Order: sequence, then structure tokens, then C-alpha cells
Amino acid sequence: IPLEVERQLFHWFSPLKDAAFGPSQCPIALWEDPSGVLFASFPDLGDGVKAGIHHDGAITDPHSVDRTPNDDDESAMRALLEKYLPRANGPLRDAAVCLYTNTPDHHFIIDYLDSDERVVLASPCSGHGFKFASAVGEAVADMALGQRPSLDLSLFSLGRFNSSA
Repeated sequence: IPLEVERQLFHWFSPLKDAAFGPSQCPIALWEDPSGVLFASFPDLGDGVKAGIHHDGAITDPHSVDRTPNDDDESAMRALLEKYLPRANGPLRDAAVCLYTNTPDHHFIIDYLDSDERVVLASPCSGHGFKFASAVGEAVADMALGQRPSLDLSLFSLGRFNSSA
């Protein structure tokens, strides 16, 4: 299965004093810079405004990934905040490295392993699987019980990687 692991960063910043970034004033957002860079921002839930650049990390191995956020990671995020959310670009509160598991097309894998209906393979990866956890869970539970899922899962089949196109 053609999977890659990508190093990703999230940062939490204290908003500037007069800035309102609580959940009632600031929605979760996905921003796209004209250069094609995507980043997400989340409201301050008491631990700072959370922000991270989507699919900007180095391909790595989970056993050897650099789990220490560095100045370059912070500078890249700050440049985007300065441009799009300058009032959120206050002192850094925290930063964390996480891992994305990606397929070549950045879609999930939800299928039976090698057409063996005794083994369900589910990889809701690509850094956005958590948003679909309830739908993926329901579909995988149906499959594990030998029932046909109510959702069309053809986009997520393993067979798409066998194409010689």
C-alpha cells in the first residue's frame, strides 16, 4: 500500500491583548494563500489560537521523525499569521509535531484487504480523517458485520493503486 508519513506542525499563540479569538468570535478556518499554501486556524479555547500549515512537512519515518519544533517551523507559521491573522500572532505558547499518513491521492483507504471480507482495512489518513470519524466508523462497522455500507466507498478502494494508467 503506497503510504507516506509526513511531519506536520501545530502552534498555539497567545492573541494580542485587544484581539477576540474565542469560539464565539473566531470560527475554525482553512486558509489558502495565492501561492497554494494551505493552513488551518482554530479559536482560542484557553490554550491559545491554534494554527498549522497543511501538507508542508518533510516525508519521514515514524521511528526517526524530528519531533522537536524549530525556529524555521515557527517562522513559516508566523509569516502566514502576520498576513492573514495578525492579531493572533502573539507570543508562542506551545508547538507540537504530529504525523500525517498520506496516500498518493490524499484520499482515505476503506476496503477489504485483498478482497477478503474477513479483513477490513481502514486508513482515514491524510491529516483530515478525524473530521470524518463518525462516517468512517459507521461504514467500517457495517463492513465488519458483513453489511453493505450506506455510503459509496468506491473512491477509497485499494484497487485504485493497481491502475497502470
